[in-house]
Amino acid sequence: QVLLDPGRDTNAENEHSNGVAQQVLLDPGRDTDAENEHSNGVEQQVLLNPGRDTNAKNEHSDFVDQQVLLDLVRDTNAEIVPELITLYIEDSQRRVAVISEAITKGDFNCLEFETHTIGSSAIAHGNARLHLLARSIEQLCQQNEHTQAFEQAQQIAEVAKESFRQLAQRAKQGFA
Repeated sequence: QVLLDPGRDTNAENEHSNGVAQQVLLDPGRDTDAENEHSNGVEQQVLLNPGRDTNAKNEHSDFVDQQVLLDLVRDTNAEIVPELITLYIEDSQRRVAVISEAITKGDFNCLEFETHTIGSSAIAHGNARLHLLARSIEQLCQQNEHTQAFEQAQQIAEVAKESFRQLAQRAKQGFA
């Protein structure tokens, strides 16, 4: 099952709510520009299932958006993208640790800031699922839905770990 359409501009969904992003993933032809206010739906469970099998080249992975990576290659060059991915993963691992600490301390301001930051960085590096989860948590924080934000934030370390694994694997394959 392909959740991300590789021909789409995923940056357009950067500031959309979780509900919109989830609906976009399930209906890639949909126009989301006018749909900024949607609640979080039950369909989150489908998007946040890190145990999902993926193709070895990640061509159909909802963790890694190949088109974003190809755009990154086009905007930079094939030789530097693996290094950019490595730096992104290292920075994001630090942010995941900060998010875990924010959860422990109940610091929703920190949680909102860090999920916003990691979500933006994730989509820029083709890390689709982490982007969606981070945006969902950020939105919940903005809506003062602390219990739901906590519950979703509990998933971020696992989603990040699998996302980083798949991105690192893809980087090893090269982009020539």
